Amino acid sequence: MESSKSLASQLQLGYPILQDRDHALGSAFDVYRLPMAGMDMGAVDSHSIFVVDANGRVAWKRLAADTMHWSSPDLM
Repeated sequence: MESSKSLASQLQLGYPILQDRDHALGSAFDVYRLPMAGMDMGAVDSHSIFVVDANGRVAWKRLAADTMHWSSPDLM
């Protein structure tokens, strides 16, 4: 958790970020062990962004097809 706080501060994000080291959230959001380009890439979360509102609901999400497709920070 400390490394997430440090990274958010370093990048001056203004909002918290979360690392999912044990893949619990990736599994819960169904973005864990997704095939990439038709291949099973093993135990890897897909690159994903979830914006969770104050009530704990997912207000926005972006699932990247691969590591070459990232959401623009301006969308956030």
